[in-house]
Amino acid sequence: MKIVIFGGSGFIGESLVKTLSQEANAEIVVISRRPQYKYQTLPNVKWLVSSVTEDTSWQTTVKEADWVIDCIGILLPNPFKKQNYQSASINPALKLIHFIAKCQKPKFIFVSAKKIPFFISPYFKAKLRVETEIIDFLADRGQAIYPTIVYDQPKQRNWTTAQLILFANHWPLIKILVKDYLPIQRKILSQEVVKILNGQNSYLSKRNY
Repeated sequence: MKIVIFGGSGFIGESLVKTLSQEANAEIVVISRRPQYKYQTLPNVKWLVSSVTEDTSWQTTVKEADWVIDCIGILLPNPFKKQNYQSASINPALKLIHFIAKCQKPKFIFVSAKKIPFFISPYFKAKLRVETEIIDFLADRGQAIYPTIVYDQPKQRNWTTAQLILFANHWPLIKILVKDYLPIQRKILSQEVVKILNGQNSYLSKRNY
């Protein structure tokens, strides 16, 4: 099973690479703008330096893939890096979707979101935009997964936020308010993706869990 991961150097992508590398039947190609030499010790992981929106060197690899996983995206815009949701999240996803639609083989997984606080609603709207494109162009060959806040200790802000929500979840009155925002550990998300790749059901495949 050949799996191509875009954004494998990011917080979620890095965990996916490590988890999938333990699958005996998996051949993994990570496509990112930056090389990651720490993956050289993983025998079934290859690295391709490429940009979805700036070149086409990734296309041959995608054509040959069984699965393509899109982990590209930002949580907040960064004007100093000239990053916004359109350029950093929507455009790369749409380019992948439109290319995969012309191929016969690959299936597509997009890391979306279950629910987002109102103050970052543009982030959620960007996710919904990509989901609509998946339905229109890929039908049953494409799907989204819907994690809440993904946390792990290396990302301190996410970790702290997750611990606060988990603590609040123990209080009956507050529990109602946080039920749609219960965080998910990074390794659990990766394990759920493995289930999908192996044809099993995952609770992350539905937004209303």
